[in-house]
Amino acid sequence: RIDHPVFTQFGSPGPEQLAGALREGESIRWMASLDEAPRTTELRGQLWSRPWALAARQSEPFHRATAGFVFSLDHYTDLSEPEQFVIASYARAVSPVTSYLAIEPGVRPSTDGFEEGVSGLGFGAGHGRLGGSGFARAVPIDWSKIQQGARDACSHHGATSPPAPTRARVEVQDRETADVTLLSTETPFAACVVEWLWAHQLPAGVRGDVTKTLKF
Repeated sequence: RIDHPVFTQFGSPGPEQLAGALREGESIRWMASLDEAPRTTELRGQLWSRPWALAARQSEPFHRATAGFVFSLDHYTDLSEPEQFVIASYARAVSPVTSYLAIEPGVRPSTDGFEEGVSGLGFGAGHGRLGGSGFARAVPIDWSKIQQGARDACSHHGATSPPAPTRARVEVQDRETADVTLLSTETPFAACVVEWLWAHQLPAGVRGDVTKTLKF
């Protein structure tokens, strides 16, 4: 559990958002309208009464979703049409300046409603061939590196491994840590390990589901 969490760039979001603590397995999303996006953001607090900090990571999917909020929350009225178009195109969102056509494959959009009286003639010919293939190799999880990372992190926080080994089961579902279960006696070191396993980010190339029991 992270006590007294605050964002370094924004100050505390307030107890109505964090309730004074961020508990195991919980997530937080806090949004603000700023004149300029901060270069860095850290979430700080106390873990086992010791200072703790985690740098916020940026991600392309969330950038696009945030751009879409400009239109879903009606924050686009002060923007010019070219500015709206740039943001809507990046967000892939329907907006006052962008839209999507729902038509059958191979069917051109209807011309109903266009004025008559304009004519033209054109001719073109061409020949070409287009093809492609791709293969993405799944990235294996380096469990030994994860074990060492948890040991180092918990040693840094002052937790010491007890005489009996700490065992934890980690369940991964398509790049995401789905569950972390402590299989041994609960100690400060064990709690620290569980917190670290929840926070650890798996490589982007990890695929599939896997369950692994780790010993520390």
